[in-house]
Amino acid sequence: MHAPVTGESREPSRHLGEPSDATTGPEDVVDGLRRVRRQGQIHRGKLPHRGPVGRLDDRVARALLAEAGLVGWARVRSGHNAVYRSPDDAQIAKVYGEASRCSVDVTGARRAREAGVCVPALVATPHPRVAVWQRVPGVPGPIGPAAWARLGIDARRLAAVPVAVAPVHWLVNVTERASVLEQLAAGTPTAYTGPVALPAQVGADVAWLAHELRSVAECDLALDAPLAFQHGDLSPANLVHDGRRLHVIDFETVRAAPADWDVGCLVAATRRYGTVPTRELAPFLESLDPAPDPELLALCVRTKELLNASWLAVIGADRPELVGELRLRVRSLRDGTAYRWRELGGLAAQVV
Repeated sequence: MHAPVTGESREPSRHLGEPSDATTGPEDVVDGLRRVRRQGQIHRGKLPHRGPVGRLDDRVARALLAEAGLVGWARVRSGHNAVYRSPDDAQIAKVYGEASRCSVDVTGARRAREAGVCVPALVATPHPRVAVWQRVPGVPGPIGPAAWARLGIDARRLAAVPVAVAPVHWLVNVTERASVLEQLAAGTPTAYTGPVALPAQVGADVAWLAHELRSVAECDLALDAPLAFQHGDLSPANLVHDGRRLHVIDFETVRAAPADWDVGCLVAATRRYGTVPTRELAPFLESLDPAPDPELLALCVRTKELLNASWLAVIGADRPELVGELRLRVRSLRDGTAYRWRELGGLAAQVV
């Protein structure tokens, strides 16, 4: 949306069903997730729909902008969504791959802003697939302790939003990703790809990721964790520094998750990609009230790392330009091999 702190793309979620404003189903959400362990099923909560992986064509995006009455806007970047800047540089228009993702983003940002979180103002939604936001110019350079400390306060404010309005339980994403990986490793079609014959070593890596994600979804710590409203992908890529404060953007991944999920996402991003030195997070971590639960935070960090690595398998297990990075990420997670994960720029931008 706005110029992010880093170019690393976001990890999306996917579901073939239509979106809902709240997790729905005939049973309590926690009871539904407990059934994961007993029956291998998932709760009926829905993730925002997304179409096949791919870049949103500029002609399609501009046609949607025209339908929204926005003419002469300059493209900033494109991926599964596309971002455009107004002629006067005062506003940003985000064109979404699907209307449901626009709805989730707008609703999540509104809830966060109402809770006092520093979020760019929504100007208008002139089309079901277009949202216009006030542009926050990003300021390059180091982020000061005060900005990080304010983000910690905002993280806890976000967690205070009623969890019932979150569109999906976090373990739905985890179990769904595991299912896709299992299909991929078996050479069967997935929601993203047709049948793919993977080399044996790559297939083993994909199967390992699936097993690890299943283990997360079935462990008592994950199943018993109290739920909170969470951004879902709080990372440097989804923060804009205006020189004083950090603005949180892109709420498409909102979910009901442990209150330390967003903290874990930020820790995972800084630890694996190094775009922000981990030591600079100290003011952020110190300002969290209540302080994170160490065991639960470690689980959140590990799960986010598994999701980030596994997304490469989903979009690129058979793509030479991605499979090498996938294998190195798996090795770092499985064997503890020291490796700084690469930012994939335009390749990963397909999944914005």
